[in-house]
Amino acid sequence: ELDRLIERTIIENYEEFRSVRENLNCEISELTQKINTFIGEYASRESDLRTIKEKRKEFGDKDAVEKSISDIEKQLEELRQTSELSDEETGMYEDLVTRRRELSGEVEIRSQRIRAFRVARDKLEAELRLFLDSVAKRVKDHVLQAHPRVDTETLADIEKTVEEVIGAVRSKANEHTSLCFDVMAMETEELRQLIGEAKDLEEQCKPFEEKIRNKELYERLESKRQDEAQKLQQIGVMDAQIVQIRHSLDVGRILEPFAQRYHLYRQLVSQVNTLGEIPNTDGLQVSAKLDLDYERFETAFCKNLDKRTTLETQFGKLFVGNQVVFDENDHLDQVAEALSCVINARVKLKAGFDTESAMKALLGDYYVVSYDVTQDGDDILNMSPGKLGIVLFQLFLHLSNSKDPILIDQPEDNLDNRTIYQELNDFIRQKKVERQLILVTHNANLVVSTDSENVIVANQGGREKSGANEACRFEYVTGALECLSMDAKSLGVLQSKRIRDHVCEILEGGKEAFERRESKYGLSRG
Repeated sequence: ELDRLIERTIIENYEEFRSVRENLNCEISELTQKINTFIGEYASRESDLRTIKEKRKEFGDKDAVEKSISDIEKQLEELRQTSELSDEETGMYEDLVTRRRELSGEVEIRSQRIRAFRVARDKLEAELRLFLDSVAKRVKDHVLQAHPRVDTETLADIEKTVEEVIGAVRSKANEHTSLCFDVMAMETEELRQLIGEAKDLEEQCKPFEEKIRNKELYERLESKRQDEAQKLQQIGVMDAQIVQIRHSLDVGRILEPFAQRYHLYRQLVSQVNTLGEIPNTDGLQVSAKLDLDYERFETAFCKNLDKRTTLETQFGKLFVGNQVVFDENDHLDQVAEALSCVINARVKLKAGFDTESAMKALLGDYYVVSYDVTQDGDDILNMSPGKLGIVLFQLFLHLSNSKDPILIDQPEDNLDNRTIYQELNDFIRQKKVERQLILVTHNANLVVSTDSENVIVANQGGREKSGANEACRFEYVTGALECLSMDAKSLGVLQSKRIRDHVCEILEGGKEAFERRESKYGLSRG
């Protein structure tokens, strides 16, 4: 609560800080969104990698498949040697078989290439739709965050303009997508030609294969060889995909916006620490430091971890025992180490809390800026109750630079009469020139010694000690301290006495306060 009070005071009194704070809030929000987006993409790629690895297991060991093909080819060669083919026919047939084998591989590669392009095109179009559909809302939210008081008409005009731009971008994106992916049409035509050539080769091989003894065995072996060749081709494609996905799993891509957001908070702290003295205060100096909201971090992250092994053991330097620690200088390295532990499954997560959830929770925005105010070298938290009251009073009065009236309830709480008379009274007399102060108080010094222009006295009827009212259960009289009007014949306790009489009777030390005031100004008693 004190931090919010101090920050509001700074915002009201330093225009440059208000501008920086608004801009940083927007940037921090965008970076947080970017972090979560990158984590989602990382988790999606991790899922793809697991799927491909599982499928890859079905194809067996690459060396074993290569050996199987080699063994089959030896058997095929033996069958050809015992066939009715001449040496010239054997050479021609082997050339045809080699070309047929090559074509089979080319057809498979080209088919996979076309399927991959189609998947990429469909994914790109879907992502573009999602992105463009979300842009309008993000822009609107950004505007409202930066300018919360923007009028409805302006906001509607902005939304209309943004929608027009998005429509133009959508149209251009669709046009370029069709143009850029036109390569698929050429690839499809080339694939059709390859398949046609493969069929021609099959026809050319038939006369030679009819002369091979044990033709049925030869066909079985050839079919098996082709199956194994396709399997080897699939293994090569999947191994390449695994390498590619592993290369794309760049944790640095996630940590970069995380570090940027962290440095923005540090930039905010540095900005505060250059402000110096709060204007129009009695030497109040403001400062700030960066800290962690430990309670939110505990709720979002730590409560979802299995702590049968200490978090320090699982995560490293980010924890001491099971307690998170915040070291401003080493924080980024500590979080990077903890993130690595999450990604590599070296930590124990509770059921229902998966790796993606853990990454997002770990890298959430838990930073808080703690503010401090000092006066004459005294920290606000270490000030005496009297001095603290004066400082807080000054901060409250600086919450708004406007001249609107401000209502303050019992500012004398926790202050002794000496502090009130020597410090608070002078402060109120100075500030009441700048704006109207309405005080609710039981202290005579705050009424009399501050030269109140108007005193309102309230009474609740029906209570023996309060005295009777004229007509209503709650009644009020008002007037200056110098007001001598009264109705001695009135039955109402408020109307039958002067304002100063009420002050002397109701407020502790009222009579002494009047005596000091009269002595100060050289007034005679009325």
